[in-house]
Order: sequence, then structure tokens, then C-alpha cells
Amino acid sequence: MRPLTYVAVDTAAIKHNLSQVRGLLQPATALMAVVKANGYGHGLVLAARACAEAGAEWLGVSLVEEGIALRQAGLTLPVLVFLPFPAEQAEALVEHDLCATVVSERQLTALARAGEAAGRPARCQLFLDSGLGRPGVGEDLARLVELAAGFPQLRLEGVYTHLDAEV
Repeated sequence: MRPLTYVAVDTAAIKHNLSQVRGLLQPATALMAVVKANGYGHGLVLAARACAEAGAEWLGVSLVEEGIALRQAGLTLPVLVFLPFPAEQAEALVEHDLCATVVSERQLTALARAGEAAGRPARCQLFLDSGLGRPGVGEDLARLVELAAGFPQLRLEGVYTHLDAEV
């Protein structure tokens, strides 16, 4: 007997939807599937695998722990962790080859030190606050880009922002 409440996830539908989006993009455009919050209730690993199979080149999560869960499940796509991390998680970010969101010099330095200690690049992107009032880099953007360039074990992969649809 089926329980009174259950969730049925149709991974074929997830794959179909993602392939429809992929078809609208230029071939050289990388597609990130955001699977944060337990894959928006569909299951973190289940949703991530379906998206990877459908052609996503990146996965996006909120927390370091979500990124680690994807790695432990065997997913190897690049993973961007959206929420700024506490400095004590820098080692885990490097160990699991996760791309960190950086919003401060303190984070940048912690990540660079973790990369140096591990002997491998620490990956990151800077988050630019474009007016939504989220934690992010503002006028310090150029200074942080310059600072990042001075760390040999730090790989700054990009700068991103979140735009409000009503703007």
C-alpha cells in the first residue's frame, strides 16, 4: 500500500526540460543547473545526476555540505557554492574541488591559504551585489580581483551577480 503522502520525481521530465533550455543556448554557452535546497525538493543527487546527463556543465548549490554530498555521490562536474563560506570551510572547499563564492578579503585569503596547504588550486568566483542587498562585493571588486591575482594557488574563475527580474 502506498503511503498517504509521497513524491514521485520524473527524471525524464527533468532531462527533457533541461535539454529544451540547452537547445535555446549558443553551443559555447555553459549551462549551470541549480540543485540547491535538496534539488528544490526533488532530491539533490537525483536532480543533479539527471541534469548532468541532460548536458549541464555546472551544478549550483547553496552550501559547502551540498557540494560535498555531490562529490561523495560521484558527480565530477564543476560545482559553484553560492553562499559565502565561513573561513573554517576553506579546506573542505579545496579538498572537494568546489568553486567558492567569495565576498571578502578574509575569505579570499583563507581560500588561498587552503589551496597553498593542499598544494592545489583553490577555485572561486566573486559575487557582485548588484542592488538586492545580499552579501557581496561592491566597490571593492577591482581590489579583490587584484588581490586574487597575487595568490599562486588561487584560481579566480569569474565574477557573477543576481539580477532582480523586476529591475
